[in-house]
Amino acid sequence: MIKIRNLNKIYKQFGDFSIKCAELDISKGDIIGIYGGVGSGKTLLTKILSGIHKKYDGQIEYGMVSLESYQKKLLSYIPSTNVLYDGLTLNDHIKFLASEFKINNNEINAKISWFDQYFKINSDLRRKIFSFSTGELQFIKLFLSLLHSPSILIIDELFTGLGSGDIDIIKSIFTVLSEREVTIIFTSSHLQYIKELTIKENLHIKDGSLDT
Repeated sequence: MIKIRNLNKIYKQFGDFSIKCAELDISKGDIIGIYGGVGSGKTLLTKILSGIHKKYDGQIEYGMVSLESYQKKLLSYIPSTNVLYDGLTLNDHIKFLASEFKINNNEINAKISWFDQYFKINSDLRRKIFSFSTGELQFIKLFLSLLHSPSILIIDELFTGLGSGDIDIIKSIFTVLSEREVTIIFTSSHLQYIKELTIKENLHIKDGSLDT
């Protein structure tokens, strides 16, 4: 599903810091956790894999096509920072994404009902984004990222605002997604949390180099 070969991207603005990965193969439905400390390159790596940062050496393929040619509708990226609009409600964001990706109301309602099993989202539709806590926002971002049914989900710093009590909820959501052949790649500095979530393996990034 995902193939990386000889990836190398140099960031001159960060003193020639580079992101490197010699070889990595990820199959459909895999849940891959990437562990790394502050400044290890986790965020830069996710921005490369999501197509935000371009112009790199090497090869990244999603489903046997290059990352550049991959249909962006099939990929979803959750950054570590909040990119939602504070003054808009959750429902406002849902309506915007539904229009952007041409999602019908039946599908939206079905996804709200499904996600509501894990996080009570239905009662929060009229809440404005600024009223959610950091942990609540992480669940909101996860829900919104799944609205258009992506095949690949990339999350930077998954556990932002979350505690140990949330791990089982995330694991339940990820298990369902994996069964539906959604590939999940996430980063974190919490190694123990990563180990609790990953089905196949976890990777380590240090000084921009991804060890596989």
